Amino acid sequence: MLKTLFIGSMSAAAILIKELEVLTNLEGVALDRASYNKVSHLDTNYDKHVVSKDFINKKLYDVLLDNEIDIVFICGLAYKIPAYLLKIPNTTFLNIHFGKLPENRGADPVFWTLKNGDMETAISVHKIDENWDTGKLLFKKNLSVILGETYGMLYSKLVLQTQGFVKEILDKVGKYSQYAEQSIENVNYNPKPVGEKLFIDWENQTADDIEFLVNACNPRYSGAGTYYEGGEVRILEVAQVSGQEPMLGRISGEIIHAHPYEGLFVVCKDGKLLKINVLNSDAGLLSGVKYVNLGMCLGQRFTTHISKVKEHVI
Repeated sequence: MLKTLFIGSMSAAAILIKELEVLTNLEGVALDRASYNKVSHLDTNYDKHVVSKDFINKKLYDVLLDNEIDIVFICGLAYKIPAYLLKIPNTTFLNIHFGKLPENRGADPVFWTLKNGDMETAISVHKIDENWDTGKLLFKKNLSVILGETYGMLYSKLVLQTQGFVKEILDKVGKYSQYAEQSIENVNYNPKPVGEKLFIDWENQTADDIEFLVNACNPRYSGAGTYYEGGEVRILEVAQVSGQEPMLGRISGEIIHAHPYEGLFVVCKDGKLLKINVLNSDAGLLSGVKYVNLGMCLGQRFTTHISKVKEHVI
């Protein structure tokens, strides 16, 4: 049996690890700190390591050679594999990427799939080379994205769809003809979602754009950020109001309707209304209805930038 090593996140690859235990000689796993803390106490036949830059750059070489690893499976790793490791004879590095390639290279493809409103994604398995997500494809599995799907929903679906991947990979990995060059069209590299990328831009984003962003941030980034009366809040769930006439000429982000039973409604730049279903702030993770009862009211606004005036902060 082939000797294997897994590197990445347990949340992304629990199914893969179980299959590696059965179908290969799994010599070790290197996990992010959170995953390691959950499994370090388990009595297993393989070694367990904490993933860090130091582990990848200094310790991984010895692990690979000492255990004569044939295949390194990677899923959910934030560090780049150094070029000298990729040159180790008879060791293949394979990455399981939760997004289309080359359309969704880079960090957190699940976020960008939802943020961009894509209606299809994929689990792509590719050989790792010296660049990010550019290696030859071994195979991919396409999946539809359901309208309204959140980060948590899509991520869980992708994890479940890895069932049977290890056998499929083992059947193909030794055959050079199975690898295919990535397309040179529709190439896109996504940066890590940080800062303003996680905040709503009321002046420039449509209702669709905002809904996509909110879904992409739930729960991975605790919701899409915005400001209300000088304080930061996070929006985790919205719904567009169907059948309404566009309310053009209103200020984007303005609360148009705030009712203690019907909830909280906000106008967007394209005149469409969004019902704010779930928000998170210092007051807690609460429904829009409860935030109305806390004091959010007609005429107040959500803003792109923090206000100098801090009134009615929730």
